[in-house]
Amino acid sequence: MASLPQSPQENGESPKGDITLKDANGKTLECYIEHSLELEGCEYLLL
Repeated sequence: MASLPQSPQENGESPKGDITLKDANGKTLECYIEHSLELEGCEYLLL
């Protein structure tokens, strides 16, 4: 799971950027981060 340097609530901005996901077979998928949410100490990303 990727982590962001600051949550959107801390910096007042929506998260922006790309993230690359990789499966067990080494296949990759480029995704764009649309939104993030922190809940009970875990950060969730909407790609």
